[in-house]
Amino acid sequence: MNPNNLTIKTQEVIGNAQMLAARNQNQQVDSLHILKAMLDTDDNVIPFLLKKQSCNPQTLKAAVEREINRLPKSSGNEIYLGGTTQTAMQKAAMFCDASGDEYMALEHLLYGVFGTEVVLGKDDLLIEMTSKEGFVEQGDNKVTVVLDTNLTPELIEEGFVRELISKIQTMRKEAGFEVMDKITVYAKDNDRLAQYLGSNRDFVLKEVMADDIVTGSADGYTKEWDINGEHVTLGVKRD
Repeated sequence: MNPNNLTIKTQEVIGNAQMLAARNQNQQVDSLHILKAMLDTDDNVIPFLLKKQSCNPQTLKAAVEREINRLPKSSGNEIYLGGTTQTAMQKAAMFCDASGDEYMALEHLLYGVFGTEVVLGKDDLLIEMTSKEGFVEQGDNKVTVVLDTNLTPELIEEGFVRELISKIQTMRKEAGFEVMDKITVYAKDNDRLAQYLGSNRDFVLKEVMADDIVTGSADGYTKEWDINGEHVTLGVKRD
């Protein structure tokens, strides 16, 4: 696992999962620790993705905490990544590559965790299959595929914001910045994307380790991008 290929938020989650395992006297960092750390660390992306799947984050968090308390305890030994976590990271990396993203973000890691076997008690889950307007589903006794046919303005905006974050992370790496370097982000030549950066300011700042977003000008390391047909010039400058 190369830390340089992880977003800052993903690195934070991995570190928090290791500390959680240590506090709970678990020798292995299980995928349950990763999931618990995601629920504790992020209050934007993970709750949004879970709620889209009709999953209550607080209910899931309580169930995960119960299962973590059932894990074997061992004190005085070096903590290492367990098999379920290694599998989750591998699947997250595959999903990241398939998505064409350069950095492994929280949504990739969430996919990796849910693509890995996590054992919960039968009393922890209530699964009910229902049809929902705006969704097309097809499945059998083992697998159900659901397609969301609604392309709302919120989803469109989220897609652009995700692309902007990915481009900024790429520019950080190209500019030779260190992982913990704070930066200022610049954007010009596109009012629509500037508006999206403004309305998602706090989220973007956290994801790219920035102190400020400046629109209407560009400074530092600059680059022109075509994001889903929207042309924009972005800049990143180390503070």
